[in-house]
Amino acid sequence: MVFKKINELLEDRKKRKEQEEHEIKQVDSHQEAEEIRIAEDLKKDADRLVNLKQYKVAIDEYHKALAQYPQKEPAFQKARDFLFAVHSGIAHSHHSLHQYKEAVESLDEAINLHNLEAEFKAHALFEKGSYLQQAHHSLEEIKSRHKKEITVEKEFTETEKKREQLEKLADKIDLIKESHACFLQAVELMPHNADFWYAKGHMEVLQGHIKQALHSFDQVLTIQEHYHNKHKVELFDEIKREKGIRIVDTEGPAYKAKTGHLVKDRAEALIANFLFEQELLFQYNVALPWHPDVLHANFYVPKLDLYIEHFGKLDDSMFEKINSYKNNSKSVIYTTLEDEKKMEEILKAKMKPYLLKEA
Repeated sequence: MVFKKINELLEDRKKRKEQEEHEIKQVDSHQEAEEIRIAEDLKKDADRLVNLKQYKVAIDEYHKALAQYPQKEPAFQKARDFLFAVHSGIAHSHHSLHQYKEAVESLDEAINLHNLEAEFKAHALFEKGSYLQQAHHSLEEIKSRHKKEITVEKEFTETEKKREQLEKLADKIDLIKESHACFLQAVELMPHNADFWYAKGHMEVLQGHIKQALHSFDQVLTIQEHYHNKHKVELFDEIKREKGIRIVDTEGPAYKAKTGHLVKDRAEALIANFLFEQELLFQYNVALPWHPDVLHANFYVPKLDLYIEHFGKLDDSMFEKINSYKNNSKSVIYTTLEDEKKMEEILKAKMKPYLLKEA
């Protein structure tokens, strides 16, 4: 009887302990579920802010989502997907603010997530390589701009800050070499992706590794015969000719503006649409009187007697053209590739003196 009573007491105590543990787990599970819900809501807010181009605030919201999320070491796919999306969102936001170092660091957080799917990792590596490549070209453009003497307008005060940020990143790593390493890893993970092979080949050309570039570009054309040579790499076109693949001329008008004008690219369409919305009549691709057979302006606004140019890259021809306006006492403003993301804002600022003069 005594043993039976003791066993009953022990069994009762065991049941109570199990019940307590079950209740604690339920509380923990409920709390974790609530934390996940809050974190996901914060991420949705951040995503919306990105769509509205409010990148600084978006970064803050993404970090709040990370701080709130309970699974810091994700054991499940859902957690990995969430953390990958948040780190990628932070990277995109930093990149949109031209903060390349922070963008690359955020992508590294995404790439290094435990047991990340190969497809996700490959695309993140491709994105990282693209950021490093853009950082290299931006730094080269800024250095080129500073070598030239142009007094048409003051340089943006942000230029020096941007140069400083890019040089810090370039001091830390070899931008082209590291970019190539990212593209190499990407093709190893997804060998049937033409974009990855093309990017890898482009970096090999820049490094002077022509034999490797030949192999990469051969892979591109095997996967997609009529792949667009987006960076206008001469070797790529030569390989196309060697293989008898027709090279399509992509230099002609490809975008239609609100005015009905067919323009060369998206940036020119943005400029044309802005002028239309400001009710400013303009002429497109107009010959310059002092060089009618050589130079053409992207846009001319007769009402303001103002020329507008857009340059996809900053090279000697761009500086020569700007100086040509200056030497002939003509008013001109210009935009570059990096202005495309905030074209309306840039144009408003640059055209303000001419609009005020007209008013």
